[in-house]
Amino acid sequence: MLNLCVMLNKRIGELIPIEKRRGQQAVNARYLYEWLQVKKDFSDWMKAQIIRCDLSENEDYQVLHPQKGEQKRGGSNRIDYALTLNAAKEISMMSQTARGKQARRYFIECERIANEKTTTILPKNYKQALTQLLAQVERNEQLQIENKMQKRELDRKQAGINVAHQIIQDQEKKLKANEVKVHIYDQVLNTPQSDDLFTTRQIAQEIGLSDHRLYAILMQIGILYKQSNTYMLYSEYINWGLHKMVSHTISEEKGRVRTYLKWSNRGRAYIHALHESNWNKRKAYNMLKATKY
Repeated sequence: MLNLCVMLNKRIGELIPIEKRRGQQAVNARYLYEWLQVKKDFSDWMKAQIIRCDLSENEDYQVLHPQKGEQKRGGSNRIDYALTLNAAKEISMMSQTARGKQARRYFIECERIANEKTTTILPKNYKQALTQLLAQVERNEQLQIENKMQKRELDRKQAGINVAHQIIQDQEKKLKANEVKVHIYDQVLNTPQSDDLFTTRQIAQEIGLSDHRLYAILMQIGILYKQSNTYMLYSEYINWGLHKMVSHTISEEKGRVRTYLKWSNRGRAYIHALHESNWNKRKAYNMLKATKY
């Protein structure tokens, strides 16, 4: 398999080695990380990909701990990850870069050549012919699954665009403006400040996520934390005017009060800017500073 990849390397310019692990083709995540020329820390990047692509351990990837006494470049405690070929293709596609598209085509081509190599041998009997036919059916089913994944991704993006258009229309009615915006974050960032408050679920729906996924991402990048079942902003964001803590009485007799977080329009704008900048806090903050906020 490695020789086949070397042949392909002449066409794409660099090599992303593919190896066998537990009888399946696998890619070392660090090689893919280096090929994509990611600037952030490898460990942080990998954890973000697991969340972003919804990868499952021992199904889509394996954690590779260094063997006892083994010394590797980068420290003896360095952790690597083995990705399935499907997971590597998903991460490459989600990177939305030229190198990501190139890597995905590379993995598909490696897989195709490997499959061709196993199917070019003529069957000697009916049993072999049936086995090859079943293998071809499985490959066709895999291609159908990949096509469905791509279609779902396109549908998700289209749904986000549709939501953006709806928000633009609503804001145009309020502002009595005729200007049409294409991206939802443009509209949100240029909406005047108001006393309106928004739930996390409302904002999550605007950007095509569930509220649980949005909470998880905001905690992952260090904006929120959870205390006594209540989501809170870290202290550095408290004075940004992003939120308000709202309380309401659950039981007057027992004196039970529930407190939860709601986002101001500025907070809503910041989350949209985070989403548009691929969850880059510095870029999102600069986008926020460049607006009326």
